[in-house]
Amino acid sequence: MTSRPARHRYCRCGTHLAADNPGLQCARCERASRDKLIAPPEVPAEFWQTEQFTAAFAAQHMGWVARTYRTHPYHHAVYGPSGIPRLFGDDDGTESGTVFTAAAALTEMAGWMAHDAGCGQAAKQHFGRSLALVQIGGDHQLGAHVLGSMSHLANHLSQPDEAIALARQGQAVLQNAAPHPDLEARLLAMEARGFAGRQESRECVKLLIRAEEALDKSPTEPSSPWISRFDMGFFSPTAPTASLVSS
Repeated sequence: MTSRPARHRYCRCGTHLAADNPGLQCARCERASRDKLIAPPEVPAEFWQTEQFTAAFAAQHMGWVARTYRTHPYHHAVYGPSGIPRLFGDDDGTESGTVFTAAAALTEMAGWMAHDAGCGQAAKQHFGRSLALVQIGGDHQLGAHVLGSMSHLANHLSQPDEAIALARQGQAVLQNAAPHPDLEARLLAMEARGFAGRQESRECVKLLIRAEEALDKSPTEPSSPWISRFDMGFFSPTAPTASLVSS
């Protein structure tokens, strides 16, 4: 019995495909297709002039900007719905969490910019949006970090009860993440500041001691790349806190 001759397979450019190539394209055409998808797309000037972009830029909301860019009708028209995930480096959906986490970190930064500009309400809105994004992204350490920022803002706005609640919420979130001594210390310090605002010196001092003890621990796992270091030098007490600690 004679064996059936092997079928020859060709790429659309006419190149003979090797026997060990399971795809439908030769190496050169595959590289060209990949480069077309991963390269930054050229967009017309009117791309940035939609109502959605105008609102996102006016609100200085990086999460809105990122979402508006990714969902722009231009991408659908040029690449088609099936090409959009690959356009943004997400072949199978596994990178979507990273995108939301990055958007959360940038939105939290926008919150601090608003806070530094004296816009407390805008900062609160940014922090709240950042928390919603990070819950989708799944970075628990960043989530606890954002709650620490929200607690800091609440203390600054003379809302000690809310500051304490947010700091405790952050500590609860941190229980689901890799241990992070700096972040634990920051949340304890924010909670202490809330108790100082309520003129409860005993609880304030206890929490500050716990915060200092947390900083003496060594991290056992790498931390999220989206959060910064913290030490007690960054915790500048308000006048009520200072008087409570010294009394």
